[in-house]
Amino acid sequence: MKKLPIHRVVVYVLIAFSFACKKEPSVEVAKELKPTTVSTFLSPSQLNNSRPVSVAFDKANNLYFADGIARIFKVTPQGNLSLYAGSGGTGYQDGSLDKAKFLWPYGLAFDRAGNLYVADSGNQAIRKISPDGQVTTFAGQPYDVTSITNVSVDGIGKEARFYNPLVLTIDRSDNLFVGEYADASAYVAVIRKITPQANVTSYAGTAGKMTLQQYSNPSTLISPRGLAVNSKGELFIGCPGVIYKVSTSGQTTVYSGVREQYGSSPNGPINSARYGLITSLRFDSNDNLYIGETGAGIVRKIATDGQVSDVTGSRLGGYKDGPLQAAEFGSVEDLAFSPSGSLYVADNRNGAIRKITFE
Repeated sequence: MKKLPIHRVVVYVLIAFSFACKKEPSVEVAKELKPTTVSTFLSPSQLNNSRPVSVAFDKANNLYFADGIARIFKVTPQGNLSLYAGSGGTGYQDGSLDKAKFLWPYGLAFDRAGNLYVADSGNQAIRKISPDGQVTTFAGQPYDVTSITNVSVDGIGKEARFYNPLVLTIDRSDNLFVGEYADASAYVAVIRKITPQANVTSYAGTAGKMTLQQYSNPSTLISPRGLAVNSKGELFIGCPGVIYKVSTSGQTTVYSGVREQYGSSPNGPINSARYGLITSLRFDSNDNLYIGETGAGIVRKIATDGQVSDVTGSRLGGYKDGPLQAAEFGSVEDLAFSPSGSLYVADNRNGAIRKITFE
């Protein structure tokens, strides 16, 4: 057997050694942060009698909230509060931020370009505030709801009609979803979808007068107050006592709870959990669903494994900061995650904005 030259043996040994020592690249798994404490971001005295009904964040971590009457405020990450849009008086007027008028502005949502959409519920319209500070009407317009039978009409921009548009959410393609807070004794609630081109269509629910047969159907939407889209593009709708899921193909099913069966809101698996007056839904970056219930003053969570639990709130109301188990809220009107990962609460009854810190 022919022996290899010594220099080749050395090379082969070094190559073999290098392969033996080579490690596979490690895959880092992102740690899921957990909520820890509740604090007051803006106190009642700082808000000066403005009671927030909704909260939303831009990419720069500025918080915006509507007062449900005529104004929208902006709060910097340092807590500096200023009037952002609305002249102070109610009405309907497009134009610059200081001259625009709103009537009962409620839900807020930002698109990827930095436009802020406002559910101007009293004007039956969706308003749009551009980054350069111009307020325009994106879809719908004021009309006399008492004189028109068909109050939810599809169309482009101002051709469309809304009936009390109250809550908003937006998906990753900048499609806007609008929840109409219809009077259950008069109309069936409808969720509308608005494309970036302002094409308005009915997405969930059937517009029209409420009938006894429709009211008896557990899939009929009644008074939706929470909307959220998960990473798969599925839409979730929060109504009193129940959460619905709308698949990407448009199929609406009961996800958790029983409509208008409030009870004691027990936790547990989604098929046995019960809910109170749901006012907000928000997904975190891991698709855990956070739920605001205003009557009990609590924040709850549906984890990705389908387990429902209380996050914070005493279920008795009140105003107290501190550990999650001890914190109290007057009401949980809306929720919003900041870009930095904290969850903010519009505590309307206490006239404050609260902050849930994650670590």
